[in-house]
Amino acid sequence: MPYLLVRRKVADYERWKPVFDHDHAVTRKRRGSKGGWILANAYDPNELVILVEWDSLENARRFADADDFGRLCSGQESPINQTYTSWKS
Repeated sequence: MPYLLVRRKVADYERWKPVFDHDHAVTRKRRGSKGGWILANAYDPNELVILVEWDSLENARRFADADDFGRLCSGQESPINQTYTSWKS
């Protein structure tokens, strides 16, 4: 499965998280997301690593290039660092 790995810092995690969970969850699912995980820095809870599983690499790229992704990134303090990955065992 392909994954979109995003590293970013948000201004306020507590304000950002409900938008990520509610407003953008429907969009991600509709575009092929299979779910994901959010990891926070132990020393700075606003610094995040987000790993989202996708049904295809093409859908992950489409989402990352779409306006919806840009709106999801509002409130960020740092530029987004993103990459596409796949699981290797």
